Amino acid sequence: MLLNIVEKITLVVSRAVKPKDTTYFPEKNPEVKQKSERFRGKHFINAETCIGCFACERACPIGAIIMVPTGLKRPRAMPVVNLGRCCYCGMCEDACPTKEKSIYLTTDYELIIKEIDLTPELDELWAKPVGDITKNALVLKDLQKQKEKEQKQTEEG
Repeated sequence: MLLNIVEKITLVVSRAVKPKDTTYFPEKNPEVKQKSERFRGKHFINAETCIGCFACERACPIGAIIMVPTGLKRPRAMPVVNLGRCCYCGMCEDACPTKEKSIYLTTDYELIIKEIDLTPELDELWAKPVGDITKNALVLKDLQKQKEKEQKQTEEG
């Protein structure tokens, strides 16, 4: 019985002196020395090479990708990924027909939201295109204004 108690005490003391395996993530960000080659992290969507073919949207098995209209002739739409719904399978990357993949999964594992809030902004849950397709942001704003005008006209008349 005494031997059993001594074993338990030595186990507790050895665990107390051992360096911790976990840290507080945002404050003490550990350097990851080895990342798996198969790891799939945050999406990268290259707006400059995307042709708006809808292949990634069709390939997504759970519907996490939607195509947002650009208002241009080419590309007519850009993919936007719902990170909360995505299962990170990589089917969108495989389906992309462009030589330099327009959508691919990076090795960036930091998907944490900085704000301590139970209801994050919806914008933080979406991976959006990066790059310039003739001032894409302005085109989307113009489309939104046009839709608002059309809605007002239908309500009035």
